[in-house]
Amino acid sequence: MKSHNQGKSKFKNIFICQQCGKESPKWLGRCPDCQAWNSFIETRVTLSRTPSQLSSRGNRPQELSQVEKGDFPRFHLGFAEVNRVLGGGLVPGSLVLVGGEPGIGKSTLLLQISAMMAENNKVVAYISGEESINQVKLRSERLGIGGKGIYFLSEPDLAAVLECLEELSPELAIIDSIQTMYLEDVAGMP
Repeated sequence: MKSHNQGKSKFKNIFICQQCGKESPKWLGRCPDCQAWNSFIETRVTLSRTPSQLSSRGNRPQELSQVEKGDFPRFHLGFAEVNRVLGGGLVPGSLVLVGGEPGIGKSTLLLQISAMMAENNKVVAYISGEESINQVKLRSERLGIGGKGIYFLSEPDLAAVLECLEELSPELAIIDSIQTMYLEDVAGMP
């Protein structure tokens, strides 16, 4: 079977100082290496993976009919409709994106799910890029959620969030909301 992605190139835009060659993921007014002003220009670079890199990572296409069905354990939440939408509950290692109009109750639902997990002795990390710990505490009190087992962090810097998650090693991590997160090295902060 022929793979359609073998050796396919990806592109990335970087900024290069025309005086000294310093590379940066975003435009800088002054080069930190040579101190030249307005010397950065945007350049598109090619990031390609060779077929051997693809196969060494096990990243090969498979025909869906040939994939064996796995039986994944699920954590059943207290909401029947949420369990139904998730195919029977929350699968460990899965990623779920909750979307909806502002004010519809996404953060409230996520806090309630956090409480259900924590009540079952699961460690939960609740990270917010928008709300303070006091705002979330007020909501938790309104909902009758004590908060034991739920660790809150108000932080939009993804590097700091990942460091926290590595240290805490939670069974459930909630990022509310993902569009507020940024990486220092990546241009285009929200």
